[in-house]
Amino acid sequence: MQTNVLYAHRATNACREGLISPSTSLHVAARSKQSFALRTLLTTLESVPEKASVINQRNNRGQTPLHSAVRSSDADSVHYLISAGAERTAVDIDGNTVAHYLGDAYNDAIYKDILDPPEDTVAAKQKLDLGLRNAAGVSPLHIAVKRLKLTLLEDLIDAGAPVNVPNRCTGWTALHSAADIGDLELVECLLKNKAEVNCQANDGCTPLHLAVRGKHEAAVMKLVQSGADPDLSTAVWPSNTAPEDEEVVSGESTTVSPRDLAADNDRLTRILNGEKLLLVSPSLIRRAESAPEGRVPASPSTTDDEGYLLAEAAGGRDLTPESPRPGNSSFSEKGLQDDLCSLDFVTRLRLSKLLDSDGRWERLASAIECEHMIEFIKVCAGADEGSPTILLLDQCEQMPSAKKIPDLMRVLERLGEKNAVELLSKRQVLGPDDTLQPAMASIRLSTNSSAHSSDAHMDQSS
Repeated sequence: MQTNVLYAHRATNACREGLISPSTSLHVAARSKQSFALRTLLTTLESVPEKASVINQRNNRGQTPLHSAVRSSDADSVHYLISAGAERTAVDIDGNTVAHYLGDAYNDAIYKDILDPPEDTVAAKQKLDLGLRNAAGVSPLHIAVKRLKLTLLEDLIDAGAPVNVPNRCTGWTALHSAADIGDLELVECLLKNKAEVNCQANDGCTPLHLAVRGKHEAAVMKLVQSGADPDLSTAVWPSNTAPEDEEVVSGESTTVSPRDLAADNDRLTRILNGEKLLLVSPSLIRRAESAPEGRVPASPSTTDDEGYLLAEAAGGRDLTPESPRPGNSSFSEKGLQDDLCSLDFVTRLRLSKLLDSDGRWERLASAIECEHMIEFIKVCAGADEGSPTILLLDQCEQMPSAKKIPDLMRVLERLGEKNAVELLSKRQVLGPDDTLQPAMASIRLSTNSSAHSSDAHMDQSS
C-alpha cells in the first residue's frame, strides 16, 4: 500500500506540472490544518525508501510541508512532520527558514518543536541558523519584534539567536526596530540579552534616535539608563527619514543627535538628562480624552517591573509628581489603577494563555455576571481566531458595572486560577505616598475596610 501511495503522490505532482501551486498532498494537508489526514499520509510512508525526500519536497515557492504547517499555525501538523523526519533547515525562494515563519504562528508548542525539537529526530541533529537573513535582509529576531511577539523573541534568544544581527538593507538591529515601535518589554528583553545599545544603522541612527523621534518616553528612559548616548550624532540623517519598511525620499541631510531631535520637547529633554519622570499609560490617555471636562484621571498606572509608565497625559496636562493634580476628578487614584482599562495588553495576552483553554474563560464569564456574553464571544473569537479571554475583558471594561481588578483576582482565586492571580498581582501600582509598590500589597491596604462587603457581592455573582 505504501508503494501505491508513493506512486499516487508522484502522479499528483506530475499532473500539477505547470500549475500555479504544484504542492504535494502533504503541503495541502499542512496548509489546510488537516492534521489527521497529514498523520495518515505520513504513516503510509513509514517503510518507503524515499520517505525523506517526499516529506521534505518543496513546492514552486521552495516551501516544504513544514513551512506550510508552521505558517498555518497548526501545532499538531508541525509535531507530526518533525517526528517523521522533516528538516528544519530548508530555505524557501525568499531565503526563509521555518524560523522566519514562526512570526505567523501563535502557539508556543510550535516554537518548541522548531527551536528545541525532540532529541531522536532529524531536526534535532541539524543546526538551525537563527541569524540567517532572508531576501528582505531580516532575521527571525527582526520578524518577532515587528510582530510584537515577546514570547517568540525570548524563545529565539534562548535557542541561541544572535541579538545584534543588522538588517542587510538598513543596518537596523532588532533593538532599532523595538525602539522605533516603542514597545518597552521588547526593548528590555533585548537589552537584558546584551543588545548593543549604541549600535548605528547604515544612516548612523541609533535605537535612541528612533525612540526619541517616535516620542516613546518609556523606551527612551530605558535606553538612557542602559547607557545610550544622547549626544551621539548620526553620520547622515535625512530630514524626512522614513520608518524601516518605507521608502526614503531623498531630502536634505544633516548630522543630528537624539538630544537635537528632542530640542523642542521638554519632557524628552529631561529624560535624556537622566530624570525619571512619572508618565501616563496609553489606555488612560484614551480615557482622559473621552472624559468630560474637569474629569481627567488623576493618576497613572504602571506597566512594568521598574516603574516605567507610558506616554504623556491627554491634552498636554503634565501629571509628574511635582505637578498639581487636576481638580474635581471623579476617579480616585486607587480606583483608576484598579480599573480594567488600566490592564496592559501584554498582561491580557498572558492571561489569555492561561484561560483560553478547557472552558476556563467561560467559567470566569459566569462568575463575573457576564454569562450572557459567552455565545457572542465564541462567534467573534471563531471568526478571527482571536482570544476569548481578551474579548471578554474588552467587553467587561466597557460595562457601567465593570469589575475592578482586585474583584477579578478574588474571583479567579475562587475558581482555582492561582497562576492568573499571581500574574495580576505582579503589576506595580502607585501607592498612597506616590511610591511604586506591588499591586497585591496595595490591594491589601485598600480593601481591608471593604473586603467583607465586596466578598459578599462576589459570592453572589459566583
